[in-house]
Amino acid sequence: MNLEDLKSQEDLDSALKAAVSEALETETAGLKSKVEELLSEKKTEATKRKEAEEAAKSKDLEAAKAAGKIEEVEKALSEKYGGEIEKLKADLAGRDSEILTGKKETVLESLAGKFTSPETARLMLANMVETVRSEDGIVNNFKGLDGTVVTTDTAKFAEYLSSQDSFKPLLKGVDSSGGGATGSKGNASGASGSGETVKERLQARLKESGLTK
Repeated sequence: MNLEDLKSQEDLDSALKAAVSEALETETAGLKSKVEELLSEKKTEATKRKEAEEAAKSKDLEAAKAAGKIEEVEKALSEKYGGEIEKLKADLAGRDSEILTGKKETVLESLAGKFTSPETARLMLANMVETVRSEDGIVNNFKGLDGTVVTTDTAKFAEYLSSQDSFKPLLKGVDSSGGGATGSKGNASGASGSGETVKERLQARLKESGLTK
């Protein structure tokens, strides 16, 4: 075989490879197109079936309305939208709970800052502050030591706390002896020495009132 024949053979091999490659690509493209066509038909069928079902339900619903069958209408609507409505209700309840909790935390933070021990105050006041949603919007119900609501105003509740002997030793700038914010050294010492006892008595009263566990 001479060089000229070899070159011709190489050209033939290249031509064959190109032809095979082109045939494979054509075949693959055809298969891909067929698969996409079948999937499209399947989706179209599913869509048509769903639309037909919805149309049938709507027709039954209209017929029930026309016949005055309220219970059937309510049942049909419940079956159709019940799941979505319950999900929306749950989402709204969750968001509302987060909002109320945030509002309550803000109020507690404000009140706790008036105490010598804010962390202890937060624990004691947690069940004395109830944040709820009413017709007037979000309202804070502030409860007294007996568990009844004394006010819905934060400033007035702060005044209430400072007027209670049980809280006086725990508040900043309030002298439980009645001698003013500074008082005498003897009074200050007495308040310091009985601080834990007052705190324990206060916690006991809150527990008796059902405001703490």
